[in-house]
Amino acid sequence: MAKKLTLSMNEAVIEAAKEYANAQGVSLSKFVENFLQKTTSYKPIDRPKSKDTDTPLTDGLVGILKNKDLNMDDYRLHQAQKHGVKT
Repeated sequence: MAKKLTLSMNEAVIEAAKEYANAQGVSLSKFVENFLQKTTSYKPIDRPKSKDTDTPLTDGLVGILKNKDLNMDDYRLHQAQKHGVKT
């Protein structure tokens, strides 16, 4: 069941959000609803909370590369391949 919600925020943010929602082919109300639905339904993996972040999306990434044998050469090779640069 739909229910009305009133929000207060910066006018420039509202206008930018309206333009973005319109470009996506949805109303601002539907855009906000989808955003809140995705954000609140996220279930992070049980990992220690990072002290540096305050967002559930990035907290879920903390520690996923722990004990992986990676180094800067691997990263540079990946970036070169990703961007089509010859090594």
